[in-house]
Amino acid sequence: MNQETRIAYQERLEAQMREWKADMDKLRARADQMRAEGKIEFTSRLEELEEEGKRMQAKLRELRAAGGDAWGELKTGFEKSWEALKQGVKKVKEE
Repeated sequence: MNQETRIAYQERLEAQMREWKADMDKLRARADQMRAEGKIEFTSRLEELEEEGKRMQAKLRELRAAGGDAWGELKTGFEKSWEALKQGVKKVKEE
């Protein structure tokens, strides 16, 4: 993958992370409006998603710094983790 393609890919990932942050802000606002029982469980799930998001941000930093074969391996790992995070957010949104 050439440098230009890598940069475009990284920019797309950064945009996805910004979308994730916006989704998390909306979910936090929703949690603020919940009753105590539901709020505790919902907030706990949000905290798990936020921790996963922090790990994703760290992986993105690694991806930016990686070169050659390592970049390809990190990219694959990032994509799998990203899909899991997206599904987690989707599930919480649907509940």
